Amino acid sequence: MNSEKMVLLVALGMFLCVLWIDAAFAQLSARPTIEITSPSQGQQVPVGELTISGTSADNATTNCQVDVVWNDQKPYQKTLATGPSGVNDYSNWTFTYTRDYHLITNGTNELTARLSCTDNSIPVAWDTVDVLGTSGSTTSTSNVGCISNDDQIGISKLVNATNSTTNATTTRVTLPSLVYNFEQSPNLSGSDCIDIANNSSLQLTMYSIASWFNTQMDVSNGSNAFILTKGGVGSDSEGKNMNYGIWMIDSENIQTGFENSSGANYFVMSPSNYSDGNWHYVVGTYNGSAVALYVDGVQVASNLTTTTPSQGALPDNTGIQPVRIGANSLELVDGKGDGYFTGRIGEIRLWNRTLSAEEVSAAYNSGLFNTTGQVLYLPFSSQNHPPVADAG
Repeated sequence: MNSEKMVLLVALGMFLCVLWIDAAFAQLSARPTIEITSPSQGQQVPVGELTISGTSADNATTNCQVDVVWNDQKPYQKTLATGPSGVNDYSNWTFTYTRDYHLITNGTNELTARLSCTDNSIPVAWDTVDVLGTSGSTTSTSNVGCISNDDQIGISKLVNATNSTTNATTTRVTLPSLVYNFEQSPNLSGSDCIDIANNSSLQLTMYSIASWFNTQMDVSNGSNAFILTKGGVGSDSEGKNMNYGIWMIDSENIQTGFENSSGANYFVMSPSNYSDGNWHYVVGTYNGSAVALYVDGVQVASNLTTTTPSQGALPDNTGIQPVRIGANSLELVDGKGDGYFTGRIGEIRLWNRTLSAEEVSAAYNSGLFNTTGQVLYLPFSSQNHPPVADAG
């Protein structure tokens, strides 16, 4: 073989080597340097201990480590290397959340894995998944499930969410004497809901319930979209009837009312629909003899519930269901259909007494609230934002 052929063969070999290295590097670059492979994003998991696992770009020639945290609660926790090259190979890794560090809790849990290398052979990288801790044993990846009102991370994610059926640019309502600020209102997608756990103060015979809402949703034929409810609909058994609620029906009109222990309905409906992309203030009341509905400070419907000349119907207040925002309180209906509300909900209040028409008007027009008998208040605001009703 002459020298010219030898040079050509060497050059060809070097060229092929470069191509192989480039291809290998491209393949490596296409893979995430750190990834949580189990559980998946949005997966429901039982509260308590949870084992997670994943992969990383670490190998036998690098000096790297994978650590994890829960809800950004430091210090980072070292994972167990399970790669084929032994105890220092984090190409595969696993970690179990236990009470020694932190257990999985009800609601949204943010799990973050970090890859770091002492030799800087691979840049520091992170991967995060959010899982929904539930009291049951299900590990379904369905998005059906309510978060707790105490779940501040979950609430924050709803606040920052966007969807096509809400006028997301409208965060303020200006009235003659004040401005309402809704920057921190949850944005429900049609499969989200928020629960306030049952207690005896929420099981009411007379009540007033109030909420702001903003939606452009088209409620499915024959369905309801619940803004707020306790007890929900779907059963006539005692303890499973609606104690109270506010919801939108398939004509996008608003209804409010309750069911008695036999399942009889005592509902009233607004004459107009409100799926218009504007903020509205809705109040439902029951004084022991009449259900009333107010929208934007004005009474729009009422109806007597008297079963005898001297006694009105009694709401079924024996149920232990939560107060649920955005879905049917009795049960969750899969398929993003009946029961789920799509849009923003702001400033919820609940009283164990009946507000007068004057009190409702003062609340809407002037931001003046008589808190006597108020048993629930959800402002959906933070220390970095002013109260929902700003005098101005």
